[in-house]
Amino acid sequence: DMDSLTTALRAGIESNLADNLIAANIQDGGQLAIICSSSPWAARLRFESDRLLELAAGAGVAAKTCVVKVSR
Repeated sequence: DMDSLTTALRAGIESNLADNLIAANIQDGGQLAIICSSSPWAARLRFESDRLLELAAGAGVAAKTCVVKVSR
């Protein structure tokens, strides 16, 4: 579910990034959707997209792509 995926991703990245990762979900078509707190953190998380996809796979989620959005 969304909470366990978010927890798994937060556990595998730097604490300052994890603190700004609000939520994660898998969307139709196998896209990993990350919600974060601000545009600068979104840029940092996009840089980590390969790592986030690896962490999602480790949590049993087969995502092909990663998109990072800012919470509004």
